[in-house]
Amino acid sequence: MNKPIRTVLSAFGMSGKVFHGPLLSAHSGFEISGIVQRTKVDSHDYCPDAQIFKSLKHALVDIKPDLVIVNTPPFLHFEETKMALEMGCHVVVEKPFATSVSEAEILIKLAEKNGKMLTAFQNRRWDSDFLTVKKLKESDILGKWIHFETNFNRYRPGVEPQTWKEARQPGSGLVWNLGPHLIDQALQLFGFPVAVTAFIQKIRPGAQVEDAFHIVLHYPDLVAELKSSYLVPDFALKYKIQGELFSFQKDGMDIQESQLKSGKSCLDSDYGVELPEFKGTIRKQGLKGLELEYFENERGNYLDFYDAVFECIRTGGKPPVLTSEILQVLRVIEAVFESSESGCSIPISKGQHFG
Repeated sequence: MNKPIRTVLSAFGMSGKVFHGPLLSAHSGFEISGIVQRTKVDSHDYCPDAQIFKSLKHALVDIKPDLVIVNTPPFLHFEETKMALEMGCHVVVEKPFATSVSEAEILIKLAEKNGKMLTAFQNRRWDSDFLTVKKLKESDILGKWIHFETNFNRYRPGVEPQTWKEARQPGSGLVWNLGPHLIDQALQLFGFPVAVTAFIQKIRPGAQVEDAFHIVLHYPDLVAELKSSYLVPDFALKYKIQGELFSFQKDGMDIQESQLKSGKSCLDSDYGVELPEFKGTIRKQGLKGLELEYFENERGNYLDFYDAVFECIRTGGKPPVLTSEILQVLRVIEAVFESSESGCSIPISKGQHFG
């Protein structure tokens, strides 16, 4: 029987405590062997068997892990991913994968040269609402889709002090924070767009980086709008889709993040199951006016990501997020900034570089 995949977490902030730590601990195929904590040592409370290190370099030398989770702030992703690949490790990188297409291409070539898995933690592909929308698209109930809108909002009316997400540095700001999720989902549904139009704003007093965006992805027969803001206290509307026959609306956010924050195990029977009141509705015009038909929610499961990572490392299967898909997301992000700065729609292709 194969031993568990020895894994090191390069940080233990929110993503380590809420996502990677609980998911890896629940999966029998992984062992959290080391955690890098530069200032605190509280990871012992969550992973008592893991060694704590002050630097990733020391963890790599001492443990020689099979897998490294790079979940530090984005401006460290390139350096730490390169270090882990050079030490012969497979690597999972938190989104955003890198702060430029050029950086990502260097890392991808290095992973290919060393024969190692390299993938990005695009966990929102396994949100219950997105899985529901994918199933809806496959069903063709709405007919040909014409217009797609998705929203991912937070409510943070004040600028948070002492956090990299609010500081002016590579990979900070809302486009880099939540944009990769919405862009990746859109590309999974519709493929690569032909053009991008984007509006980026700094709204809150004292904001150093953008805290709201409206991204429009142009396709030959469809427009996809991706919206996010730190100033929306009501998270109700998630998806709004117009088809040639009918329309669809889905309210509410996927429940997994709040469940994991509360300490619920991803192995529990009700994990990833949305509340009944957040079922999506298909909207039809009938003889008596507007008719609503509920569309059953799929169950979300972030553990599926690590199932795919395990299979990739152990049996040579495909990684959960392909490196080609990582590059596509980053190319769209670069076009987003180019469009917002120029005030123009930007034609885009898969091999394009900006900046």
